Amino acid sequence: MNKLTRTVALIAGLVLVAGCQSSPKFSLKGSNLPEELEGKYVYLILDEDNKDSVQVSNGSFAYTSDQIDTTHLWYLVSKDAQIQAPIVRESGDFTLTRGEDGKYTIAAADETNSLNSVYKNFTKEMDETLAPITQAYKAKYQELSKEDIGEEAAEKLRAEMKQIDKEYYEANNGLARKYYEANKDNVIGALAFSQLQFESDDDFIAAYEEASDVVKEDKNLKNHYDTIIVARETAEGKTYKGDYEISDGEGTTVKLSDYMEEGKYLLVDFWASWCGPCRMAMPHLAGIVKDHSKIINVLSVGVWEKSKEVNDAAREELGITWNTAFDKESQSTKEYGILGIPTLLLINPDGTIVYRGHSPQDLDAKIKELGL
Repeated sequence: MNKLTRTVALIAGLVLVAGCQSSPKFSLKGSNLPEELEGKYVYLILDEDNKDSVQVSNGSFAYTSDQIDTTHLWYLVSKDAQIQAPIVRESGDFTLTRGEDGKYTIAAADETNSLNSVYKNFTKEMDETLAPITQAYKAKYQELSKEDIGEEAAEKLRAEMKQIDKEYYEANNGLARKYYEANKDNVIGALAFSQLQFESDDDFIAAYEEASDVVKEDKNLKNHYDTIIVARETAEGKTYKGDYEISDGEGTTVKLSDYMEEGKYLLVDFWASWCGPCRMAMPHLAGIVKDHSKIINVLSVGVWEKSKEVNDAAREELGITWNTAFDKESQSTKEYGILGIPTLLLINPDGTIVYRGHSPQDLDAKIKELGL
């Protein structure tokens, strides 16, 4: 056999071998399913744009796909049965099973090399480690809530709760960091990173910017990062954003600048009816309206709300008599990078933000500091 013949034969052999190799497959099946699922569909969902379905027949289903995705957590769900089981779409065979407690889980045929097994270990280890710490904190809190507790005992309990909180932080971050470092390039890494707690926004930004691509592409983490960046643009010392439109969805549109008066400060309170701390802040705002109306205008803007009717009802219930606006699309939270409410902004007559925070007490201190 000459050199050319051997080369042709080698190429043909390689093509034949390649043709015989099967591409990676993700396979999921279920059997002995309840009667209410017969003829119905179970759905494999990532989001509205990424979902598949398979029909249950004779109490079982079988789903196979060459779509492998190890960077996201999918869910197998059913509208007709209590099924909501997480799964990573990795290569391999998986089976839906129902435990004695009635809950459905998905098991891998090869548990040794499965990311799904890593995910189960991660959630189990986090739960088993953190649950006792959480229970200890709750027990201390219940003791602290007793009416007959003395100040000395209360101070001791607060110190103990602070120590428990520190223990939780260290245990949580230790485990999350361990799983992130071992899984930077798959969904476990993104989930572990999401679990990390940071002492400041600066710490989060630094960690995020150094993180793996899987973390940076996670929608929730990216949104959190982008929101913090926007928040920096409206931090204390920055110029307020007053010209974006706030629409109530019923034809009324206002701007923050509409409430700025010459020579007066503007206090903006972003809130929602369901937010406990927001409701608790209302007496402070009422006090500001009563004692500082000549120098401070107050405006409460409803965000993250189900409907204007719900917000209006809460406004009446809480006795809000000052200016209010309803932000149906919560555009304010995007313009100001709001991650939590209440968010309180105090803007001086020149349009500079002189206070941004969540605490009515800190706001009171700032007003006193400014001599208003």
